[in-house]
Amino acid sequence: MKSSKFTENNIKNKIVSWKNSITEGEFRRVVEAKSRNDLSSLYNVKFKNSWVYKTIIDNKIKYRLEDCKNIVLVGCGLYPYSLFDMHRRYPNINYHGVEISEKRVKLAKIITKETPAKNSITIHQSDAADFDYSFLTDEDMVFISVDVKESKIIKQIIKTSRAQVFSCAPYKSSYVNGIFT
Repeated sequence: MKSSKFTENNIKNKIVSWKNSITEGEFRRVVEAKSRNDLSSLYNVKFKNSWVYKTIIDNKIKYRLEDCKNIVLVGCGLYPYSLFDMHRRYPNINYHGVEISEKRVKLAKIITKETPAKNSITIHQSDAADFDYSFLTDEDMVFISVDVKESKIIKQIIKTSRAQVFSCAPYKSSYVNGIFT
């Protein structure tokens, strides 16, 4: 095998491993909360995990939250903690999580029902490249999780809505750096 092919395979394997470790950590946190009969505790998110909010701060767009009616997080996962964090900060906005995995969506819905955000967060099971974003206006925002392939999704968002699109912190460089450290 050529060294370039070996390197390519090695990087792909590290990316898969990184994604799996993130998912396992989230799942473990949910299981622990469930064993304590305390799913509502998952609503409290530490600032270090406030990825949507950090993206808003980094892009200096906090002022846009005054007129924003909807925020979408593509790749919300089984534990939509970034949406919980945003809801805690801005409870008057409607939040939408888009997740391709049916199993993750089921878990995210179970968790969300146990939080103060239960009436403000909607979890959608869909391939984000096929999702209908037409309900979004100029004031609304879409955040794409770092581990989601963006290109087709961005085209769909632009085609079906007028919302602003952001690559969610920790951004691609941090994501890639995390794989190699």
